[in-house]
Amino acid sequence: MDVKPTAQVSVIGSMVIDPRTVPLMMQTLTADCFSDPVCRNAFEAIKKLWGANDRIDPITILDAMGGDRYAEFIAAVMQLTPTAKNCEEYAAIVVRQHEFEAIKAACFDIATGTLDLDEARQKLGEAAKLLVRGHERTRRFSYLDIVNRFTDRQNDETPRDYLDFGIEVMNRRVHVGLGDFVILGAYSSVGKTAFALQLARAISGNGKRVGFYSYETNEEHVGDRMMANAASISLQAIKEKRLSADDWENTVYEGSRAERYDFDLIESAHMKVSDLRADVLANRYQVVFIDYVQIIPGQSQTKERKDIVADTSMALHLMCQELGVTVIALSQVTLPDKSVSGKRRWVSMQDLRESKQLLQDGETIILMDLENTLDRNSDRVLIVDKNKDGPVGNFFLKFDADHMRFYYREDDPPPASQKKTSKGGQIDGQTNFVELPDDQEIPF
Repeated sequence: MDVKPTAQVSVIGSMVIDPRTVPLMMQTLTADCFSDPVCRNAFEAIKKLWGANDRIDPITILDAMGGDRYAEFIAAVMQLTPTAKNCEEYAAIVVRQHEFEAIKAACFDIATGTLDLDEARQKLGEAAKLLVRGHERTRRFSYLDIVNRFTDRQNDETPRDYLDFGIEVMNRRVHVGLGDFVILGAYSSVGKTAFALQLARAISGNGKRVGFYSYETNEEHVGDRMMANAASISLQAIKEKRLSADDWENTVYEGSRAERYDFDLIESAHMKVSDLRADVLANRYQVVFIDYVQIIPGQSQTKERKDIVADTSMALHLMCQELGVTVIALSQVTLPDKSVSGKRRWVSMQDLRESKQLLQDGETIILMDLENTLDRNSDRVLIVDKNKDGPVGNFFLKFDADHMRFYYREDDPPPASQKKTSKGGQIDGQTNFVELPDDQEIPF
């Protein structure tokens, strides 16, 4: 079989020699992009393996293509592909060539006079679409489409697929679906990583595939925190390696049910957003936690940090939209100034560090702070400062530091200086949720 070096061949070769490139190629290309029928067959075979979550290697691809008669082709594409690192460039060439051939074909059909006016207009419209970069990711709906799709959703009795955070009050007040970009901000040592790990475990146990990208905490520290939370083991006992018989029994029990949680921890200190995106695609995560957004390396090392964070925020928001992945990005904050008495207000979304772009991109912004800003051991307040699908406000969490566990504080009233008014509103600058009887809606 005579195989010549082309961009189509190199795309196939990249996927054969490095299966990590497959998700990106599947997002970028379709089978129609391949004019070479053998390359098209190979692409469809790899897509089938990828869709079934089967192993992708030369043998499985050969079998999916139809047998040994393609062995020479598979050997040739591996030999002719210089490196899989250039797969994006190869794919871009394939797309350009496909678009150019499609435009030429449309123009030829119009020029030969074999079409009537309506058919010619349709062909011209198809050709025009190919001239718009990124059209394959653009979805367009008429107002009638919008109304009809709304009616279909409302007639469908299936509940909306919001994330289950494992905290009932949070589920009621913060509706986060797939494709949303969420910011979780707090100052250092307030507990945002421990809280994020608790949420991640709950979400992964409720049917979502979760990837937790840790840019500063290694597996050992994350594992200690998660086991303290999940197995009710004292963190101090874990650090001192003095687990009791009950602790070991709890550990064994947690191990027996670990497969219920579709959760991966990724130590990602050197991963840029482009690397993260490729990894998310490769592992098909539905919900992604990032700890934390300000230390993700930038594509350019010459930019100021605030510009890098702005670029990162926009790239993550775009990833949510394009891949339908929920991103929960942890963020540092700058503490507000203290008053003469040493107190300060609770943090707000205006205090997110480095870039105000986070305010624009985040569809839901949640802040965590100390209820009593003078007491490091006080309960936590969770401040929902931006919420596209629900009310803003705050509620309180007890923090069991020895087990890295947060509980909703249901019974205790807030301090006198921060009590709710009868109609809700603000006391000392703090907005509180309004609690009403179960048969009434929350008025936001």
